[in-house]
Amino acid sequence: MNINDKVRVIGGCNEVGQPSMVDKIGIITSFGSQYTVNKIPTKEVYVTFKHFGTHIFNDYHLLNIIE
Repeated sequence: MNINDKVRVIGGCNEVGQPSMVDKIGIITSFGSQYTVNKIPTKEVYVTFKHFGTHIFNDYHLLNIIE
């Protein structure tokens, strides 16, 4: 995954009252911290969506879209 890659959300948790982001498509704008979740190395990925603004996901909740 690289900045400006187009990605589709394939998982993740939403807070109460937030709409699901699953299947939404956005563009990676930056990366955050790297750490381990359940023994899986991951990093924070900032994704900007046309109508939903910028949201943060773990990299394993995103799927690169190749055009």
